Amino acid sequence: MIYDTLHNARLYEGLGPGFQCAFAYLTSNDLAALAPGRYDIDGNQVYLMIQEPELKAWDQGRWEAHRRYADIQLVLAGSERIGFCSVSSAPVETPYSPENDILFYQEMPGNEALVRAGEMMILFPQDAHKPCIRPHGGGDKVRKAVVKVLL
Repeated sequence: MIYDTLHNARLYEGLGPGFQCAFAYLTSNDLAALAPGRYDIDGNQVYLMIQEPELKAWDQGRWEAHRRYADIQLVLAGSERIGFCSVSSAPVETPYSPENDILFYQEMPGNEALVRAGEMMILFPQDAHKPCIRPHGGGDKVRKAVVKVLL
């Protein structure tokens, strides 16, 4: 898991060509002008989803992970809490779905980060994460860009 700002995106281009492609797109396009939905950057290799989810209480969120894609979760407006922990000791709740590249874990202890506008988390297959959690004393909505990078 990496937590940083989009301003430092160039530091992570070395993670591979998919990340280089993703960060080139994120830093050179007006993401605020995009409507919610999916945008192909490089077909199914790298694609963007603009989301405006309702934020939930911690106990209403779900731990998830992916095997084929890394997530770049960039907050565009508002803020959200994102839980994170290692999948190594995580108890599986819903088995892996290859079609959706997702599996869910039972509730477990984990860490959390407050992610504000301009900040991002990069989450890899070894990172269980619990996104879309309402910040303490924060709002109910967030606008975010989630880029899926095929590994």
